[in-house]
Amino acid sequence: MKPIEPSKTMMATKAWATINGGEHDIRSDYFDYCQVFYQDEENYYGHWITGHTDLQNRKVRFPKETTREMTPEESEKLERLDNHPMIRL
Repeated sequence: MKPIEPSKTMMATKAWATINGGEHDIRSDYFDYCQVFYQDEENYYGHWITGHTDLQNRKVRFPKETTREMTPEESEKLERLDNHPMIRL
């Protein structure tokens, strides 16, 4: 597994988290924001930024085939959300 430095914010749908020794499907029905810190040939590893906030301290596996770079519009939306006084990601 190779580190991604600096980490990247990406968009993903499929995701798997290890919980109580088993791998669980925590996918999103639509592309959602994730932060990735490591990668191997087939997957990125990190956590969801929105949704599943209870799993932010767990390593989540995002298959590369269903994970992509953000569009400029998605990047702007994330910046607006992060800078909103009532919302902190």
